[in-house]
Amino acid sequence: LCHIVVDKYNGSLKAEHGTGRNIAPFVEMEWGTEAYNLMKKVKQLFNPYNILNPGVLLNDDSLVHVKNLKPMPQAHPIVDACIECGFCESVCPSRELTLTPRQRIVVWRDIMHMRRAVTEDPEILPRLKQMEENFEYLGDNTCAATGMCGVKCPVSINTGFLIEAYRTAKRTENQKKIADWISKNFSLSLAAGKKLLNLSYYAHKILGTTVMETLTGLLTKISNGRIPKWNDSLPAAASTITQKFHTNASANSEKIVYFPCCVNRFMAPDPKGDPTPIHDKVISVLNKAGYSTIIPENLSNLCCGMAFSAKGFPEQSKAKGDELMNELWKITDQGKIPVLYDMSPCLSHTKRSENDLAKRMELKEQVTFVHKYLLDKLDWEQREEKVAVHVPCTSKQMGLDKTFADILGKCSKSVVDSRIACCGMAGERGLFFPELPQSALKTLRPELENGGNPSRGYSNSRTCEVALSKHSGISFQSLFYIIDDCTKKKQ
Repeated sequence: LCHIVVDKYNGSLKAEHGTGRNIAPFVEMEWGTEAYNLMKKVKQLFNPYNILNPGVLLNDDSLVHVKNLKPMPQAHPIVDACIECGFCESVCPSRELTLTPRQRIVVWRDIMHMRRAVTEDPEILPRLKQMEENFEYLGDNTCAATGMCGVKCPVSINTGFLIEAYRTAKRTENQKKIADWISKNFSLSLAAGKKLLNLSYYAHKILGTTVMETLTGLLTKISNGRIPKWNDSLPAAASTITQKFHTNASANSEKIVYFPCCVNRFMAPDPKGDPTPIHDKVISVLNKAGYSTIIPENLSNLCCGMAFSAKGFPEQSKAKGDELMNELWKITDQGKIPVLYDMSPCLSHTKRSENDLAKRMELKEQVTFVHKYLLDKLDWEQREEKVAVHVPCTSKQMGLDKTFADILGKCSKSVVDSRIACCGMAGERGLFFPELPQSALKTLRPELENGGNPSRGYSNSRTCEVALSKHSGISFQSLFYIIDDCTKKKQ
């Protein structure tokens, strides 16, 4: 191959990458003996004792490129193509806390190699056990599994899928039965969760922040991490959505199916922000734009399934996703009416599913819906107020960064980007491991201060908004809050 490149086509053996021992035996072929000897003399002048990268660029061993090769044992089909380039690391929320995607893959490769070798070499068993134990926190618990690494990876490796597969593999039959019961009794489970959320909210009102942090920290420790850690950005429980059809006064108004995602049905708005429930904001905007809104009848039991998938329960995730698609297919008149999801991660999860009905319906999250169905149907007022924007991972993966900014730009003359690749909240994972969003968002407050201290922030993922509000010092809420504030019915 080197002869073809150099002799036949007069080409270069490498560009930016590939410099090193892999090319060292062929440098003389490419540059010629005279130039090669000159390089060696220059190296000798600056490095007479050959202690700086010996043999890396210049090497007399014609077989060095096939010696001392770095082992890359098979680990899992999801990540076996990884060459450990590290492009993924810059967007990983745990990169300064525990491991990066590249490091997770390297560690997992080592674990899998030792599992295969331990029978013939039992002396490695203590090291294997130690690595498996450490991987639980470093590799699994603090992996957000949001897939931003796959965006940066040259071959689109999503290390989050590896971690989800790892979580699935370690689930016990009892855990699967519990997940099964929750999925089949989702309405009851959500109602119980809302009562606990209200309990923590009003307990904080009575006990204060310090006592609540101490008390819930103790409960987390006693429960071995099964009870999440409380923080002061957690709201009360959301109000119940009762009306299933909102008729617009306009004759022959177009219909929209609105699916309020389960997190927005679980959590009330940010305590420091606008207290209006998000579904009221969404319906207000849709009414102003001349749409009639349909909400699923069986709403309290519906979920896209992402919460189950992220915890390693793919069967329950698929069951909930299929249930939702069947319901939406029915009320959209077999895909004739567009569907609005009020959270980007939920739509992203649905889009990744293999459900055939999902592919046959027009499903939109906030940004794409506003861009297609609302921009020309409302009168927009651009205000002086400086606001912040955080584009969640799933919206970034859908390429919505610019569209998000453009929509906010119709409401505000000054929009400050969070410049955060991923907030690290990962659903409720950031409540169980608050150090993850804390590490991921450590530059958020300084970034907003440098941007001129915006008064409010906007996103389109409720759990992300909890972490953003906690670590920014301002309230982050759904995009529909500012849209409702700055729009009027078109005249």
